[in-house]
Amino acid sequence: MAIPYSHSISPADFATGIQSQIPSINAVNATWRLQHDPFANILGSGTFPANAGESIRTVVPTQYVSGFSLTSPQFVAKKGSCGTAPTAGKFGQTEYTTSIKRARGKLPNICVNDAFYSVENSFKMGIQTARDMIFNLNLAHARAELVAMSGTKIKVQSSTFLANVSGGTTSSVAVGWTAGLPQYSISHKFLTYTANYVRETLHPDFFGSGATSSLRGVFGLEAVEAMRNQSSVQADLLAFTQGNFKDAKDALQKYSWAEYPYRGLQIGIDPQPLRYNTVDGSGNPVWIEPLVEVVADSGSAMETNPAWVNAKYEVGFLFGNNAVNRLVPERYTGEGDMKFDPQDYAGELFWHYVKDMGENMFGDFGSFLYQIEDAYQPVKPHTIIPVSYKRCVSDLGLISCDGLSGSESL
Repeated sequence: MAIPYSHSISPADFATGIQSQIPSINAVNATWRLQHDPFANILGSGTFPANAGESIRTVVPTQYVSGFSLTSPQFVAKKGSCGTAPTAGKFGQTEYTTSIKRARGKLPNICVNDAFYSVENSFKMGIQTARDMIFNLNLAHARAELVAMSGTKIKVQSSTFLANVSGGTTSSVAVGWTAGLPQYSISHKFLTYTANYVRETLHPDFFGSGATSSLRGVFGLEAVEAMRNQSSVQADLLAFTQGNFKDAKDALQKYSWAEYPYRGLQIGIDPQPLRYNTVDGSGNPVWIEPLVEVVADSGSAMETNPAWVNAKYEVGFLFGNNAVNRLVPERYTGEGDMKFDPQDYAGELFWHYVKDMGENMFGDFGSFLYQIEDAYQPVKPHTIIPVSYKRCVSDLGLISCDGLSGSESL
């Protein structure tokens, strides 16, 4: 329903018109979200139960200590071994605490008297930008939580691999970064080596199974393009096409490898990766905001931050499966005679329009509200691996040459 534009518009009709244009982020736009959210097929999901207190405990057993050598296990002969006592084993556990966090926001009031003079579809476009903002806020929250809880962090600053790693054990959680700044950019060879290190030492769960099992990465567009253009990768892609083009079309035609395992890795693209230029005294990056507020013709707007575009360092992620769950609160409507309207915490944008005996006696205005509530539950946080690397100048493929004179031109 379009917002009616006439001299007889009533506040009630105005509110109904606005409400009809609000998209549902979690239902109508589910396909849009999956196509653009690089973490959609990586993070697990679940529900934070009501009436369970303000936090929940997650207990994860550590790797079992069998008591047997894994180089020369001492097995005894079956014959004559009746009554032999079993070898005692041991295991421990790591406990994590998960709490719900909330963000609430309110867009500026929209007045029916001002709406009368607005350009048609302007509110519809405004709703779309608000929806995009909520989506980006969800992604930003995911990045921040994943960095904070990760048990293995890598800063590419040494040609000796282990010198780049902090944490990196199966019981690690919320470790800090190594000191200093990255010295090298990311490469597919380095990422493959990292994945092999993870497979050998951190015992991750895999996406897929058997020969198709893989880890998943999420990196900035420039980094993914650079890895794709490495000579060893290009040689493999060329070999694929000589056999059967269908086997390699995803790697060649799609802008990421999110659906195409290559050497045990599936790589997606982060549209707004974390970037920085400096670190604090503990080696933690000082993040640069990707957007900055600017003055528009009317009010304010957000534009891409030039400092973020030109930042020297960037962070991508490598994941094992079942590393973390994103929990949303269970619907709670009260108990007994105490009743509340159902809450939607997953990023719903809704129209709030109430006549009152105060400022809105005539029902002149309403506003958009949104709220996001979730809890990130670490399951195997040692397999959440932020990788910090140096950004390099991209090869633009330009060729320097002497220009033709007029007589030599065709």
